[in-house]
Amino acid sequence: MARKSKADLDTAMRQIVSRAVASDQVIDIFSTAGLEKPELSILCDEFLEEVRGIPQKNLALEVLRKLLNDELKL
Repeated sequence: MARKSKADLDTAMRQIVSRAVASDQVIDIFSTAGLEKPELSILCDEFLEEVRGIPQKNLALEVLRKLLNDELKL
């Protein structure tokens, strides 16, 4: 799947928000924007609690960022 440009994604998000203001249904913003759904199962309560306890908060933030961007393989 080809990656969309930031401008395309921003436009898609604006369209979703403008349509969703009075929506009576759940909208999958990933599929609407043409993106694959991220794998978030790694973000279980136990893992998040462990990350919360890391004294170096900048390291904890960087770990979460890399996980969410799929840059870190476990």
